[in-house]
Amino acid sequence: MNRAASSGCSVSLSALGLGDRFGVLAIAEASVQRHRRFLRRMGVLDRLAGERALGLSVDESARGERTLDRLIEVGRALVDTDGADVLVLG
Repeated sequence: MNRAASSGCSVSLSALGLGDRFGVLAIAEASVQRHRRFLRRMGVLDRLAGERALGLSVDESARGERTLDRLIEVGRALVDTDGADVLVLG
């Protein structure tokens, strides 16, 4: 798996063109329900392999030393466990 994109409607639709199932890397657990509502309205929830939170604050994700390690760890879980073909940053 070597595909990733950032969040948003056009990016989510682009991600679907790169693989059958996509995974979302959320910054915080609180974002997951909002993302699911968005994906449901777009009609693509059935293509969602999974969504996992990094467990970081917005500030930590921007400056944190752990950000890259968490992105890799959580992204691998979305691919290896949840079956994502493409990753989207939430």
